[in-house]
Amino acid sequence: MKVKHEHLRFQVNKEEVQLEGYIQFSSKLDRVHGRGILVYVNAQLGPQPVEMGTEFEESQWASVDLKDRDQLLIGCLYRSLSNTDTNNTRLRELLLKALQLKYSHLLLARDFDCRDLNWDTVNTPISETREKYRFIECIRDAFLYQHVTHTPEDELAKLQVNWT
Repeated sequence: MKVKHEHLRFQVNKEEVQLEGYIQFSSKLDRVHGRGILVYVNAQLGPQPVEMGTEFEESQWASVDLKDRDQLLIGCLYRSLSNTDTNNTRLRELLLKALQLKYSHLLLARDFDCRDLNWDTVNTPISETREKYRFIECIRDAFLYQHVTHTPEDELAKLQVNWT
């Protein structure tokens, strides 16, 4: 399985970025400001779109049926450095909703620009009253595990962390 996400800073025609053999799931590609999200899932896996019904600004979701009755929920999320507390709260709510959907497996590809958080220790020096602290608590409470932690040869990959 290959899950890839692209952050685009310009308007894109979905046909221009189609990959042969992959189903494309996209969000907000027609925006002039901000970034759109593309998720590619191998077509042989029979992926389906998942509508999360969220107000969080930048995410895209799909699902794949696995062996027996298992199902994988795939989410791609982007959180900007200039994120507001309101959108941070929406992000926490979205993560909790994804966990409540009762998929047997969860894969999150994400780019969270959050300088005050230590991803290695899943900790922050920020006060408990701040939204970023509540966000890191949400990650810990959900028992999300970070699989990609260090790739010195690829600067972009340092920002993109996969959780299950």
